Amino acid sequence: MNKELKKLLTEAKKSGWTVTQEDGNVYDFGWWSPAGQDFHIQVDTENDVGYFLHNLYSVYNDFDVSVETYLWLDDTGHGRNGAPYDMKDVYEDMETCEEAIHDLWEALDNCLCKLPTSVN
Repeated sequence: MNKELKKLLTEAKKSGWTVTQEDGNVYDFGWWSPAGQDFHIQVDTENDVGYFLHNLYSVYNDFDVSVETYLWLDDTGHGRNGAPYDMKDVYEDMETCEEAIHDLWEALDNCLCKLPTSVN
């Protein structure tokens, strides 16, 4: 793993995310939402910070709050598997998860801008 990527993964941990290497260059990022959801995303790094940040932004950009909310609702529209009971609360929690992905991307992008170009 190159030094820039290692620094960004360390920064993600400082931002409150768990970081686990899944398979090769794919990492799992976990975070506890305000409603108590053990929220996870997977991002391929290809051991390249530019590729990693692009993929992380794509995860944020492709995140569909309505779809993610629907996954946590039962057939009556109430939360299941530990999700909040009211649909509105589940939706708001998914909005917060979406914001958290963006905040992670922004923090890592800012961190990369501060790294000296001679880190490799």
